[in-house]
Amino acid sequence: MSFNKKAVSGVKWTTASSLYVSITQVLQIIILSKILSPKDFGLMAILVFLINFSNIFIDLGLANAVIYKKEVSRIQLSTLFYTNILVGVFIFLIMYFSSALISSFYDEHALEYLVKFISVVFLIIPLGQQYQALLRKNLDFKSLALRDIISRTASFVVVIALAYQGKGIMSLVWGTIVYNLLSTVLLINAGKKLFAPSFLFAFSSISELLRFGFFQMGEKIVNYLNKEVDTLIIGKLVGLEALGLYNIAKDFISKPYQIINPILTKVSFPLMAKVQDNLIAVKDIYMRLIKYLSVINSIVFMFCLAFAQDVILLFFGEKWINATPILQILSVYMLIRSISNPVGSLQLALGKPDLGFYWNLALLFIVPVFVYVGSFWGIIGVSIALLACQIALYYPSWKYMVNNLITVSFVEFNKIQVSSWISAGVACLAAHLGMSLFEISNVIIRFFSAGVFSVILFLILLQVTDRKIIKELKIFLVKK
Repeated sequence: MSFNKKAVSGVKWTTASSLYVSITQVLQIIILSKILSPKDFGLMAILVFLINFSNIFIDLGLANAVIYKKEVSRIQLSTLFYTNILVGVFIFLIMYFSSALISSFYDEHALEYLVKFISVVFLIIPLGQQYQALLRKNLDFKSLALRDIISRTASFVVVIALAYQGKGIMSLVWGTIVYNLLSTVLLINAGKKLFAPSFLFAFSSISELLRFGFFQMGEKIVNYLNKEVDTLIIGKLVGLEALGLYNIAKDFISKPYQIINPILTKVSFPLMAKVQDNLIAVKDIYMRLIKYLSVINSIVFMFCLAFAQDVILLFFGEKWINATPILQILSVYMLIRSISNPVGSLQLALGKPDLGFYWNLALLFIVPVFVYVGSFWGIIGVSIALLACQIALYYPSWKYMVNNLITVSFVEFNKIQVSSWISAGVACLAAHLGMSLFEISNVIIRFFSAGVFSVILFLILLQVTDRKIIKELKIFLVKK
């Protein structure tokens, strides 16, 4: 298969697996919300944070280093393979023996056993990391996508089956272990044609890769901490039950952003990279990207803002009704964040990844302060604090991250989004007033009626304010 065909196939398989995984995760949350308690979700939020944060150290940024370097020798691959395993064992020991401290920090005795039990994943994950990097390097996204789909399906079945048997939080723990175990087995099976570990180890052979990897690891650490600092602070200062309630809303409202943005940025990144020497062309592509994301994300998040209570009742049930104001606040937060997110593609296309690192490093001293202050007013206070922080950083983000790379005024940057915001806001407000006027009591009928009405009215208003936008978006996604 030619390079171009591999790239096109890779985008298709990656998009398919991302959609499948996201839909499965949402479905799992919906089902478990009927069975498990908010505290169970709070406990799992802490465990997921520990796993994901530790995974950054296991990788050491070496996966991207392997992909970046054109030629990687046999001895380098073997050294990287054993290095990942050694780091995994080290993190397993740290996690296992610090479980009592973690339990004490959150004043939750159950955490000690859960952390010890789930820490076994750190002995499993490193075994497949080199295979995953090599499959990505060779553009074998089909194998990676099938790995995700199969592993996620197996984990989903295990979690739901155990939850219905009354296993509580352990259903999620076992699901995590099954996912990582099966994922690693499938990676080894798919990647064994590319690499077989041998008894070779020379730490000096990977010094260049480590230098590249440490910078990548640093960026991932600060970016992850900025995204998940709310989990740490809520769990400690507000409580695990409140964290569970907060995480239900946050996980749900994050999914549209996690599905929609990557599909468009994966198309725009190579387009901008091809014309990187022509800043006018780069600017045109980037501004169109922002415009299209505004169209899609505005109606999704505005609808969640207007019909948050119906969303909670329909998908999660009455016992989660207190998550309604959190979902409303985070809907606005995610809308703003979805517009800021694509700047990463712009930076990479122009060869400026360091801007993202220094920006996220600066945020590490800003975001926690907002969240900490907000925590004095509980999870609603944290939600408002995150929104306030996002609004406060909006202008500096444009100035440092966008205007620093392409010449675009602040007015011009926002002008292309205004029609989408206004059209979506008017459409959802009209739908909300209509549902109230007709006094539709059935939540299912009200939700879907409002959804259809909002989308139709939104498209009509868009045709009035910007009649070319729908056609342009279709061309961007299909033709390009």
